[in-house]
Amino acid sequence: VHNRPVTPMPDTFSYFIVYRSSHLKPKSVNVYMSGIVRELEEHFPDVKIIRSHPLVSRTLAGCLKRHASPVQRKLPLCVDDLHVAYTMLQNSTELDDQLFLAQLHVGFESLLRCGELTWPDEPRYQSYHKVSLRHTLTFTPSLFKYTLPSHKADRFGDGNTILIGQSSRLNDPYRIMLKYINSRNAVFPLHPELWLRKNGTIPTRSWFMRRLHRLFPKDISGHSMRSGGATAMVNAGIAPHLIQ
Repeated sequence: VHNRPVTPMPDTFSYFIVYRSSHLKPKSVNVYMSGIVRELEEHFPDVKIIRSHPLVSRTLAGCLKRHASPVQRKLPLCVDDLHVAYTMLQNSTELDDQLFLAQLHVGFESLLRCGELTWPDEPRYQSYHKVSLRHTLTFTPSLFKYTLPSHKADRFGDGNTILIGQSSRLNDPYRIMLKYINSRNAVFPLHPELWLRKNGTIPTRSWFMRRLHRLFPKDISGHSMRSGGATAMVNAGIAPHLIQ
C-alpha cells in the first residue's frame, strides 16, 4: 500500500514507530515492536539487528519524549497540614477520629506509607503477618515505640521498630497516640491489633483515604505523609543519609 519493501529495514521500522505513536502511547508501540520482531524472526533472521539499529532506537526515544504524558505528582503533607487536622479533631471523643489523627501523625513522623498503617481493601491481600500488634507498643516518659511487621522495604523480614519522641508542639504525636490507645483499650481491651476502628475492624486503605480527603484535596495521597515527613526532617537540618 505504501510502496515499502517487504524486507524489514530500519527506515520502515522508524516510519512505523512515528505513525503508531500518533495513535498510541509510545510505550505501547515499543511492546508492538517486540511482538512484530518475534513474528518476523522466522522469516527474516536479521530482524533483531534491524530493531536495534540506531535510527530505530532514536526514533522510539524521540517519540517517547514528544508524546510522554505529564507526571502526576502528589503533594507532600506539611507541618501546617497536621495542625489543621489536629485543630479539627483534637476534641473529638470518636475512636475513629482519634485513630485517624494518630495514624496521620505517626505516618508523618516515622515516614510511613498508608499501606504500612492500614489493611488492603481486597481480602485476598490481607495478611495478619503485616498487622501491627498492640502488645508491641510501649511508652516511656519521653517516647513511644512499636513494631512494624515485615514489609516491602524490610530486607530481612524482621520488621522495624517505630520510635517517636515527645515534643513541645501543640499537636505532640506522643500525646495524640496516648489518647488514642487509651480510648482503644477502653473499648477493645483484649483485641490484639494496634490500629482498630470503633467497629472493631482494622482500618483499610480506602477508609483512611476517605478520611484524608475530608480534610485535604485530592492531590494529597497515601504517600504524602512519607514525603512530607522527609521534607520536614531536611528543613530541620537532619542529614539526608539519616532519613530513610
